[in-house]
Amino acid sequence: MTAARPNLFVIGASKCGTTFFHDLLSQHPDIFMSQKKELCYFNRPAPRDLKEYLSMFSEGGDHAFRGESSPIYCETLSFPNVPGDIHHFSPEAKIIYLVREPFSRFRSVWAQTLCTGHWAEKKFYGMKMPTVYREAVFTYPTFLGACHYWTNLNNYRRYFSDRNISVILFEQFVADVQGTMRDVFTFLGVDPEAHINPDPRKQNSRAGKAIYRPWGKRFGSLVPDLVKDMLPPIVRLKLRDTINRLPLPEFDHTDLSVEEAGVIRQLLISEVKALYEFLDIQNDPWNFMSSAGSGPFLTRADRFQSPMLAGTRCQET
Repeated sequence: MTAARPNLFVIGASKCGTTFFHDLLSQHPDIFMSQKKELCYFNRPAPRDLKEYLSMFSEGGDHAFRGESSPIYCETLSFPNVPGDIHHFSPEAKIIYLVREPFSRFRSVWAQTLCTGHWAEKKFYGMKMPTVYREAVFTYPTFLGACHYWTNLNNYRRYFSDRNISVILFEQFVADVQGTMRDVFTFLGVDPEAHINPDPRKQNSRAGKAIYRPWGKRFGSLVPDLVKDMLPPIVRLKLRDTINRLPLPEFDHTDLSVEEAGVIRQLLISEVKALYEFLDIQNDPWNFMSSAGSGPFLTRADRFQSPMLAGTRCQET
């Protein structure tokens, strides 16, 4: 029996509501979403474990769609093979791409990557993230690279027809969750009136998350399990607490200057303009096209009036 393959891919971008969106998709009776989010299968170098990957969808064989959400898939400047590999794997797959006003996304990505240890370990990019925010935005790929929305979208359009691709503005999604999901279900050809519960507790909020501390992990890898098992529980707890109190690097959270924001605006303005045209957006909901409004963080959240997916900043603990 041939294993059921995924045919629905939420490709990102990171910090655009993909965790919440993934959960909402999974509530539809005709859609099976992988229990684990961010499988990150297609951006990994070969050889890949196809059997393990397909096992993530083994319970979804009787669903119209089996899907996964890996925001790194949209970062085609860093992983140019991904669109073609997904198409080769599932030629008729549906692609859903969530995008967000770049400057607000940068700040959210910064907080998240501090929590997940990109500054301490080389993740998928072969480099560690700088501990200075302004430097990270310009040099760490998941910031600017992921915001080349039009380029990334076009790299998928080389393989998938437009009828198989849906692009969603994060700001509109959080402002009208139910309406957005009806549109998405219509795009997928499943019942658009299926009941979903847009519980904001399912969001990937930064509330309660702490900046990643690698010391315990490194210590644990150096100490044999036999030695750790011999230590009394109270000693292990005290040792862990001592390790967790080791100082973190000095993180510079200083916002982009007006000049730096202007440089980024010039780098991305053609990307945003082309995306607007593709989506037939007549106004400028991100307030990105006007130089008069230049500044680091121009989300214009008041245009959408929604508290959904609001998170608190990751705290240093």
